[in-house]
Amino acid sequence: MKTDKAKILDDILKRFSGNITITWDSLRDEFKEDMNKYYILENNINFLVGDGILKRDTTLLTLCMTDKGFATMTDPENLGYVIKAKKETRDNRIKNIAFVITIATFLVLCYNFCKTNFNSKNKSETPKTFQENIQGLKLTQNKSLDSIGYI
Repeated sequence: MKTDKAKILDDILKRFSGNITITWDSLRDEFKEDMNKYYILENNINFLVGDGILKRDTTLLTLCMTDKGFATMTDPENLGYVIKAKKETRDNRIKNIAFVITIATFLVLCYNFCKTNFNSKNKSETPKTFQENIQGLKLTQNKSLDSIGYI
């Protein structure tokens, strides 16, 4: 949730402080001049109703706070939507940083593994002259013939 929307939701909840019941007609009358603001308010109120903070009475066309709403309003600095949005943002940053550190560690390990394999491969394959290769072949032939028992 974004902080801007969280501020709007907390402002809506402040309208209900003191156990106030608000009618839909009074909301429409309040925003008679700017219906766009009314529709934004109505969408956010519907969100609060879905979240269980507000309760809608369809017979009387009123809105009032639920027990969950009262609990939120007792300590809005710790239970309000703004603090929830800030915690969510912080948690997302921590997750992203942990992901980047994991990828960087993996890349460093891959680099070190490839580097050590490449270096050990190059050390064993030192360039030799033709004469040295022939002598090495003779030595291996003599060792293999010796192991069989011919020499």
